[in-house]
Amino acid sequence: MIYYIYVVDANMRMIGFVSLKDLIMAEPDDLVAKSLHDKFIYGVVDEDQEAVAERIEKYSLVAIPILNEDGQLVGIVSYDNAID
Repeated sequence: MIYYIYVVDANMRMIGFVSLKDLIMAEPDDLVAKSLHDKFIYGVVDEDQEAVAERIEKYSLVAIPILNEDGQLVGIVSYDNAID
């Protein structure tokens, strides 16, 4: 299940995401930046897993990106994983 495409820079720092729907509906010549959501909810590597699960539920997310202390994308926790 892919709902979001996470966008990172050359150093793997997350700069935003694009929803699959936005990508499909975009014009062929549109840049990703036009559909980029740069305000996003995320978890951090050393955060308690219950806190991440609560955030997923609070914001009705399908998945949440996990970032390290440098803001680099290191993983994704899906709703199904959080509930387990």
